[in-house]
Amino acid sequence: MSKPVVATKTTGSQEIVLDGQTGFLVPINDAEKFTQQLQKILANPALARKLGANASKLVKEKFNREKNIKQIVNAWEKIAI
Repeated sequence: MSKPVVATKTTGSQEIVLDGQTGFLVPINDAEKFTQQLQKILANPALARKLGANASKLVKEKFNREKNIKQIVNAWEKIAI
């Protein structure tokens, strides 16, 4: 959706959110840092657009549907053979 993200540093989010490039990662249970990073994005529309565009590009490259389907099929073929 080309939107920047503020997320907590968990395994799943760190795979998609690159801190300072596609959004911001903050420590778990750190509401103050979360709020600061969110305010930074809201106060700077140019930064928000840049992070969002970077995020969209990353997701399209890393999570390509056709590519992922092929990888899953290949993995199952290796298991089945």
